[in-house]
Amino acid sequence: MSISGSLANALSGLNAAARAAEVVSANVSNALTEGYGRRELNLAARSLGGHGAGVAVVGITRHTDEQVIGARRLADAEFGGASVSENYLARLQQVFGLPDDPNSLSGLVAGLEANLIEAASRPDSEPRLNAVLDAACKLTGKLNQSSDEIQALRLSADQEIDRQVKNLNSKLARIADLNNDIRVQLGAGFDATALMDQRQQAIDSISQIVPLKQV
Repeated sequence: MSISGSLANALSGLNAAARAAEVVSANVSNALTEGYGRRELNLAARSLGGHGAGVAVVGITRHTDEQVIGARRLADAEFGGASVSENYLARLQQVFGLPDDPNSLSGLVAGLEANLIEAASRPDSEPRLNAVLDAACKLTGKLNQSSDEIQALRLSADQEIDRQVKNLNSKLARIADLNNDIRVQLGAGFDATALMDQRQQAIDSISQIVPLKQV
């Protein structure tokens, strides 16, 4: 082998070692980066005229655990749904109040019933009749207030659904664009792993809106 050939072989090895160091460095620095998939450098022996001609970098493989990712996405969807339900149920509880609160809806109903019983035993008692009227007015006011607050909650829920649908459509469009960019990059022989990371992040964000299951 000529000196130039030996130098070329050595240079290819140095280039491969440098690329491998870059990949290892990227894996370490992005270990906690959301959506990042571990990279592995793919090498192949080169030959020229039947003789060894060094080493060639043939690509970079991105590794992910699809089962773990799928399980996490389902968990994210369940958590997101539970959080939304908890939020609206808590707001409903504020509307109706706690059962042991005399100013809650159930407390006002119980108060009216008690006043009615007292008034029935002494229908000639004006104070007791006034107490019934006062309790009925309080209950009516609470019912009207509760109705308004429930309508406000419903409007808020409808607006949130509309916002999430728009958000979902936007993310789906982004994923479609990324899929196209990935195909172009791979078709041209370029590294598309960074785009794959972005696609995983986009899909992960969708799993917080709707349940996703990879098939």
